[in-house]
Amino acid sequence: MAGKVMIPFLVCLLCLVLLLSCGKKETSPVSSNYPESFSFFSIGANTILTERLLDSLESQLGDEAVATRNVINLEINEEGFLQEFFPRLDTLNRQLNSSAGERVEHNTIQLSYRYMERRNPPFDFAEILFSGITRKPLRMRILSRRDGPDILDALREKYGDARVIDWGGPIEETHYWEKNGDLLVFSILPDQFDEPRYEIHIFYVNSLEELVDREAKQELRQEKTEENALKNVF
Repeated sequence: MAGKVMIPFLVCLLCLVLLLSCGKKETSPVSSNYPESFSFFSIGANTILTERLLDSLESQLGDEAVATRNVINLEINEEGFLQEFFPRLDTLNRQLNSSAGERVEHNTIQLSYRYMERRNPPFDFAEILFSGITRKPLRMRILSRRDGPDILDALREKYGDARVIDWGGPIEETHYWEKNGDLLVFSILPDQFDEPRYEIHIFYVNSLEELVDREAKQELRQEKTEENALKNVF
């Protein structure tokens, strides 16, 4: 009689274990520890996006707008600039986008700061894109209309002399630094009144390449899942 009572109990226990296993959330793969390169407001290659970091940025830059599932376009200055001067970035940009022009969204978190004059930093706009998987930065875009020469001097003091690309007219000029695979680009461009404006881009290339690799593996797993599903149907 005891054996007959134990059998239903074991069956229920087995079902419970299976249910818990199915309901267990899949943890994100551990991210690589990248070599440090460039930073902006203490955000570097291995900085993790946390509530504490959000609070710190808000105190320095003002309120942020948050967007998820973003398109990633790495192109800067003018169409074809990456292809001519930064082919590694151009390859990444092509991998992150559709050759057919379709919208490709990525698991990312974008922070945008548009009202920084309230905190009085030397910038007019900042945009920081984080991976939604590792929560580490992928790229930054910072704009300034007034303190460009001072910003360039500060970058030279911190990172040394830059390489210079004279790619356009009397104003168009780009200074850039490479460190441990990552890239910092400072460009001078004309605005609508032919006055200089300044764009700073930080590309965490190692992190971007990891994102491309993760997405390619995810797509391959999805394709195999669909193939197996078709096999089961027919």
